[in-house]
Amino acid sequence: MAPGGAPLHETWGAAFLLVRPDQHVAWRGDDPAAAAGALERACGWGRTDDEGGRRA
Repeated sequence: MAPGGAPLHETWGAAFLLVRPDQHVAWRGDDPAAAAGALERACGWGRTDDEGGRRA
């Protein structure tokens, strides 16, 4: 957020925001610990299913 801009929670409805390099909002929420799964998925580190494909 730019200095002097609206607080993050007012704009996004959450205290924390995970933004990918392409500016896509990958996750938003109030508990930073809950972002771990979204961060893994955004980085391509998520678990795979039994057939080797990625789970959504």
